[in-house]
Amino acid sequence: MRYAFSSGELLYEQNKKELPEGILEGQFIEYESVEPDTDFYCIGKINDKDVKVRFNISNNDFVHIKNKHCFGILMQSDLLNTDWQSYEILSVEK
Repeated sequence: MRYAFSSGELLYEQNKKELPEGILEGQFIEYESVEPDTDFYCIGKINDKDVKVRFNISNNDFVHIKNKHCFGILMQSDLLNTDWQSYEILSVEK
């Protein structure tokens, strides 16, 4: 399912994450479930180019994320700003 960042997250720039490739500015987060092996996707821009980034949350941050999800207070910025175990840029505008 696709989730947009809230206006508050955009206002306080909580939709941004610094990566070696540049600053990822997220517009949406997509995921189907919140489990340790879930692939999360951030759709947005890096250096003004459209991207889709697949990422996995580190084990250290997963418990916190799972608890927020169970209580119904999980925000897109919570996912974006966790410690990522791994990520891959899947598509870039040419």
